[in-house]
Amino acid sequence: MFRKAKPARQSKDSSVKRKSAQKPSGSKSYLSKENLVSELGARWWYVMPEWPPNGYNYTPGLKQQGLRLVASERFAVEPETDTKGLKKVIVLEGYPGVFQDSKGKLYDLRPQESCPSITNFMKKDTTDLKLLITKAINAQLQACDESIKEDLHYKLKQLSK
Repeated sequence: MFRKAKPARQSKDSSVKRKSAQKPSGSKSYLSKENLVSELGARWWYVMPEWPPNGYNYTPGLKQQGLRLVASERFAVEPETDTKGLKKVIVLEGYPGVFQDSKGKLYDLRPQESCPSITNFMKKDTTDLKLLITKAINAQLQACDESIKEDLHYKLKQLSK
């Protein structure tokens, strides 16, 4: 069964403690890169460009995948493949850059190099991550203030009726 762990031996001079001994075991620093990436991931839209980019050209990606975009209202009547051998797909509603064929297979053609993802955030320097998080938190606080003001304005307007 399980036994209690023995306490670590202390040096003869127990008044001197190492910094590593002061850190609780098993806990990650709030400044670790993983935690910084997590914090940025929770509020990236406050500081990063819109993603996927508005107006992004998906045509080259569609052709590379052997696909052709069909209007959703014509999807049922269009042939599965055209004379060039391109398979029909529609844009998945609410997900620009993600396409679906008649069998339900999804094709994500959004630009992955600019994707606000853990993989891409981990490529950033910790100094850049801290700066982005600071800007994001400030923008988030400003958005909260504006939301509170709008809510207060709405409530006051309702009371005056």
